[in-house]
Amino acid sequence: MIFLGSREKAEAIKEFIEKNDELIQKNNMIAIYGEWGSGKSSLMKTIDCKLEVEKYDKIWIDMWKEESDYSNLSIKILNKILEKIKLDSETKKSLIKAFLTLGKGIN
Repeated sequence: MIFLGSREKAEAIKEFIEKNDELIQKNNMIAIYGEWGSGKSSLMKTIDCKLEVEKYDKIWIDMWKEESDYSNLSIKILNKILEKIKLDSETKKSLIKAFLTLGKGIN
């Protein structure tokens, strides 16, 4: 399903990413927000097809898959990120431990 203006939005986001390559390379991220069923996944797939495949790391987090269980959602998101980056298991464990410690301080 193609939503009205999706191609134009995808092209604009692709151009933003390519023109701001240095900013994006510094571990910044882009997130797409919208209501359920508003076409975010379709938009992301269109952007993905337009970008150079190997140049950017992409992490897909489909929140609708998690909607039945929001417990430990932040850990699930962190695990998705850690799956993508190349770290040894001890470093990953340390990051998760630090993340959990930070989370306790926020509550």
